Amino acid sequence: MRCIRVIMSLTAMLGVSFGMMQPQLLASKHLKQHKHSSSSSTHHCDYDYIVVGSGPGGATCANRLAEDKHNRVLILEAGPSMDDSISIAAGLCPGQTDSPAFCTVPIQQEFNFFSKSDPDINGRSWNSQWARVTGGCSAHNGSVFTLADASYFDNWQAFTGGPWSANDIRSQLDSWRTIRNPEGQVLTGRGPLQILQPTHDNDIVDIFGQTILDLYGIPVTPANDFQLFTNSPQIQYSQDSSETVFMTFLPPPANVESPRSWASEAFLTPRKNLTFLYDAPALRVVFKGKKAVGVEYFSEGESRIAYANKGVVLAAGFHNTAKILNVSGVGTAERLASLGVEPISLVPAGENFKMQPGLTLFMLMDPQLVINSCNNKINAFGISGLQSIASLPDATRPADADKRGWQLQFNPFPIDANTAGALLDIYFFLPLSTGQSGALNNDPTWSALFEPNGLSDPADVVSLTQIALEMRQFTDYIEANFPGAIVAIFDGTFTSPEFLTDPSVREQWVRNNVGNAIHESGTCRMGPNDGTNVVNHKGRVYGTKNLYVADNSIIPNVPDNSISPTYPGNTQAIAYIIGNQIGKQLTGKIKKKHH
Repeated sequence: MRCIRVIMSLTAMLGVSFGMMQPQLLASKHLKQHKHSSSSSTHHCDYDYIVVGSGPGGATCANRLAEDKHNRVLILEAGPSMDDSISIAAGLCPGQTDSPAFCTVPIQQEFNFFSKSDPDINGRSWNSQWARVTGGCSAHNGSVFTLADASYFDNWQAFTGGPWSANDIRSQLDSWRTIRNPEGQVLTGRGPLQILQPTHDNDIVDIFGQTILDLYGIPVTPANDFQLFTNSPQIQYSQDSSETVFMTFLPPPANVESPRSWASEAFLTPRKNLTFLYDAPALRVVFKGKKAVGVEYFSEGESRIAYANKGVVLAAGFHNTAKILNVSGVGTAERLASLGVEPISLVPAGENFKMQPGLTLFMLMDPQLVINSCNNKINAFGISGLQSIASLPDATRPADADKRGWQLQFNPFPIDANTAGALLDIYFFLPLSTGQSGALNNDPTWSALFEPNGLSDPADVVSLTQIALEMRQFTDYIEANFPGAIVAIFDGTFTSPEFLTDPSVREQWVRNNVGNAIHESGTCRMGPNDGTNVVNHKGRVYGTKNLYVADNSIIPNVPDNSISPTYPGNTQAIAYIIGNQIGKQLTGKIKKKHH
């Protein structure tokens, strides 16, 4: 039987209501009653490895570690089990522009985080989705898997000196990736992770494809070409939403297929040497000198400690990993001093934060066109929709004209029998702006800092202003060439003549509408030990022993020319690759030496 210890829900245990706008998680008052108490509140269990987080990075790394039957592996997951189809309501929290904690939400839910007010976006807040549930980001955003360009990984290897080249990655993929076509045939791979990117032929995607072809000259490209590792501009005719696991926090209806799988469901198979604790958020790393020897975590109303003989692997996500490091004594001298935390290692954990900003436009569509195109299928939320994607070049950066500069997503959906809407979403792939994350104070139950500074670099404003123009050109083309497809766009600024002719109008529109921070990374950047990076090519935190990071916080996406600054699009595939590569290095299965 699967070796799992299910921990009771923290919020159920405490009887806490999270509807209130409070600056920190209410569990902290209970934690303070226990964390320095007697040994009765400490869970003395020895493991070889402790992995914090069950998302793509944590799940794949734990899987590799547990393949060695001599390794006893503990996974600490802050949320509950999605793998057991526990019904979880998405928790939305209001923005708190005047509060240092920004957001208070149930720790077991998928939720939105909001930054403090940012003058660069006219005093509004950035928002980002973080998921505390088994599977992490793979469980809340549709199990998307899109590979980066080969040059991206080759630059990664050159910068870090580790086994991160395209050849290194390509040689590992088939051992843990499975792709099935709509007929259920295995196309490639032998592993447990199912990836399906079907093409759904209908009138909506035909309109989308013809518009992109005529405006950009880009034909349809397979969504995932695993041999080419192409990062070139492309159109992906994407899936009917009923064919994806998209924010499936509720068990899908019987008539809904779920051909994609998420990280914990795919990789954390039953093993006698694998223990899984739900609702057990990690608080801090326990050190003996510079050596990580365990993790303090919160469970059943008290803090406990689990000990690790060989290593602690943090895979808690781009913000929470940095926060855990900070409260444990790993960070810059200035930050640790401000937190009142005794330094263990002085590295820039929480700095170099990068994310992709987005823009969204709502419109009404011809309901019959949309309903016919959706084939009357429904997804797990009882609605049907489509998503067509184009990855396009950034016209403001000629040097990157052959790369994916931004992504345009066209998402029509029926509202009722007589009404249909559509979201036109864009995500900017080449940001130069840099922010910070990590700990706000030395209480590990507080929310992590979220300060993207997403328009701090003027070049990003220029790019997004041009992209806004191209969004308008997209809708204008559809209205001119497919009459009646778009019924109404309610944004008067976007539809005004001045929007086409005056860049200052578009810039203000961008500042008033930009948000949706996604694909965050860099807070524990991998690279040389020169004071600007946090981990080495094996994911080990500089200045420590037996402490590793295996999530997207280590992506070495620096904004200078030492490595390609090109974001690859969706970063979920990279998280799988990170966990896989670091797990294989820790177990000695990657023996090739890189210099």
